[in-house]
Amino acid sequence: MTTLVTGAGGFLGAHVCALLRARGEPVRGFVRPGKPRAFLAELGVELAVG
Repeated sequence: MTTLVTGAGGFLGAHVCALLRARGEPVRGFVRPGKPRAFLAELGVELAVG
């Protein structure tokens, strides 16, 4: 099951995404426009911007 992490571009959300991906979990990260998000894409996080 895919986990949605809101605030994935922030400190806590980014760490949650990294931990879930390290466990092999599919993750969708919700980030604000203009937030840095390249590191999330490198982790394999599916991004939703809004």
